Order: sequence, then structure tokens, then C-alpha cells
Amino acid sequence: PSRTQETELGCVFADALRESLGVDIFLMASGNIRSEKLGPIVLLGDLAACLPYDDAAYLFKATGAQLKAMLKYMLRDEVFADLNEARRAVAKSFDVKQVEEIKY
Repeated sequence: PSRTQETELGCVFADALRESLGVDIFLMASGNIRSEKLGPIVLLGDLAACLPYDDAAYLFKATGAQLKAMLKYMLRDEVFADLNEARRAVAKSFDVKQVEEIKY
């Protein structure tokens, strides 16, 4: 999948980390996941191969306005400037208006 595409496996990891850390939102870098699928039986070695990092999670508090500003910054056009044309089209398909409509 494209690095700008949401995946089921990415959602599983983000949801698991969000719930285990007790936070409202968990953002994960798109290139972290090294496998396309897991299961149906998942062993510790499978998880380690899929997500081969031992990094820390950094927690901080942000207001709705701060979160909105961060998301708009992360999704600005310059971030995707080095992508080839096809990947840029995928990146542009994300509707920034959705971010602007975040209620806080």
C-alpha cells in the first residue's frame, strides 16, 4: 500500500497502542509496519517482524485547536512534494476540509 493510505493492519496497531496507553489519539508513522498482513494466529515473532522497533511513545496534551494546527501542518503540500505523480495524486485525495471541520 501507499504510505498515504490507511490500512487495516495500521489501524489494528494504532488502536491497540491507543487503548493500551489510555490516550484519545495515537498517530503512527506510515512506514513503520513491515508486513502486509498477520494471522490468523499471531506469535510474538510475527509481531516483531511486522513492527521491528523498540521506540518510545511520546505523550502530550493538546487542545483541539493545537491538534487541528498540527494535522494541517503534517498534511501541507510541501510534505508530498518529493513523491512521484501517482503517489502525489493519492496524497491529494485526502480532504483537508475534514481536518478543518474537527470540532473542539
